Amino acid sequence: MPIEYRVGNLLEQSDLTHLAHQANLYHTFGSGIAKAIKDKYPRAFEADLLTARGNKYKLGSWSVSKGTPTIFNMYSQIGMGSDDRKTSYDQLDIVLRALEAHLRKEDDVKLGLPHFLGCGLANGDWKIVGAMIESIFQGSSVEVVICRLKS
Repeated sequence: MPIEYRVGNLLEQSDLTHLAHQANLYHTFGSGIAKAIKDKYPRAFEADLLTARGNKYKLGSWSVSKGTPTIFNMYSQIGMGSDDRKTSYDQLDIVLRALEAHLRKEDDVKLGLPHFLGCGLANGDWKIVGAMIESIFQGSSVEVVICRLKS
């Protein structure tokens, strides 16, 4: 299925059944899309708190908050701060592939991802991350919507 690109707030897309975003290992949810998710869907933050703080074994996995929408906190960010790249492309690839395999088993999935996933404060390169998303989801039965804020 082709990936759909939209301009708008990811959290205001009423047709999405699932959301996924990159999370760090330290239970912060203090800025960017993570903070917006924490404010609107505190259950996603609560799911993160059930994982071990700072545990590098979480990399390449997720915590999940079931509901409408179901939210996946994908652990592919090593460290915090914006001095250098904190997004691990290897771990992001692992968790996105696992997510696609998991969701393709469900019916009528419409997954929302933030534009610039892992590229804001975590300093990833959208050319790399965007190509990764395209290669994983382009032929998938999982419908993917990538939302970019207007600003």
